Amino acid sequence: MERYPSASFAPPAEHKPKNILLDFLWRFLLVYFFLSDWVWLNELAVNPTRPIHPVFNAVFGSLARWTGHHLFHLTGPLAPNSFRDTQYLYLVLLVLAVTSAVAALLWTAFGRKGHSAQTAYRLLRIWIRYTLAYMILIYAMDKVFRLQFIAPTLQRLIEPYGDSSPMAMLWTYVGYSGFMTVFSGLAEVLGAVLLLWRRTAPLGALVCVVMMANVALMDFCYDVSVKMLAAHFLAMSVFLLAHDADRLLRVLTFNSPAPARDLEKDELTVTNPSVRRWLPLVKALIVIYTLVPVTVRTYIQFRHSGPFAPHPPFYGLYQVRSLTVNGTPRPLLVTDGPVWRWLIVEHRAEATIKTMDNTLIVCKAQYHADAPDLQIQGTAPGLSSSESDLPGHGPSSSASDASPLSLTLSPSPSQHGEMLLTGTDGSDKISAVLDPVDPRSFTLVNRGYHWINATSFSR
Repeated sequence: MERYPSASFAPPAEHKPKNILLDFLWRFLLVYFFLSDWVWLNELAVNPTRPIHPVFNAVFGSLARWTGHHLFHLTGPLAPNSFRDTQYLYLVLLVLAVTSAVAALLWTAFGRKGHSAQTAYRLLRIWIRYTLAYMILIYAMDKVFRLQFIAPTLQRLIEPYGDSSPMAMLWTYVGYSGFMTVFSGLAEVLGAVLLLWRRTAPLGALVCVVMMANVALMDFCYDVSVKMLAAHFLAMSVFLLAHDADRLLRVLTFNSPAPARDLEKDELTVTNPSVRRWLPLVKALIVIYTLVPVTVRTYIQFRHSGPFAPHPPFYGLYQVRSLTVNGTPRPLLVTDGPVWRWLIVEHRAEATIKTMDNTLIVCKAQYHADAPDLQIQGTAPGLSSSESDLPGHGPSSSASDASPLSLTLSPSPSQHGEMLLTGTDGSDKISAVLDPVDPRSFTLVNRGYHWINATSFSR
């Protein structure tokens, strides 16, 4: 007598009345995973599937909006916003679940019994293996090339810790260690690649379950806005692994040998000799398309905007030393909200001013090599506004009154390393002296790694 329970998740080959619910389950999952995959593939912009996206959005998007407005009485626009956890996404997934349930019910009632469930189950596993591998690979490559999680940015270094959102804290925590980011990405790549071959699919599913469980847990615990995406990836990984639950329990729990899988009997096979002759070529094309374009596209992005990409001109963090408005010095008081405190030049064609009240003013920036200087254009609350009237500034105005901003950042002729920021803020003439701040002066950057720690360094 066996000392372990049977844990096969495959549908029965023969039809019995008690197996009707199981037949319905496999058909529901087949339809639901097939339809929901288009939600994620749509946002990932997979070129061969692009013609299907307008049709998918027209049908299920319209049903989702109708459901939201008429059944849940939601107000306001309902529109796609990537695969973030919006009301629209939840409505689409609800519509897909109802559609899948109706389709599975009709399929179970009028479809072929027994054999049809087996075929649906095998088709479902093949579909999930390839689509899950492709989608995980996209995210995994972003980790391998350090595009998703990056080192703490200049803006992050000067942001008060308590002002960070849970998601931003997670991004900083993971992105701080390049090795950890790359390692987790390589583990996801391994799991995705192993899914592409049926002999290695169980191991790939096991790796994907571990990695996607970690991703889903972080998304739910740190309020990351793609919880449904991570949950679906985890559900598909668990589904693939559940096929080998019986064999895994024998080996890992009951210390018993597990029989080898009969791949020809266990998997969906093609008996037509003419079709079988082309299967290796089709398989090779699918594997190449899954691996090569994603890797090449991510590598190009890495070269352009990765951690080793060249910095834009005037890249750096600048702290305001002195500020003059219309020829009158402006005190740098932390209680004077509109006053500028930092200038951040981190991205091409962009510069950010941070005020005393931690407001971020994002401006366009253009580098002039012949000057050389950086032209900054944007809108900002006028510096004539303040909590109190200051000498030489005239009457106070609301800090929310936006005025056009036109500034020039250039090296100071004094040769002491400071920078000059001059221009206009509405009708006010602005002049500021800025001190460059070395990012390595921050403890988070300069602490480094220590094999020996005489005392705990935690602050």
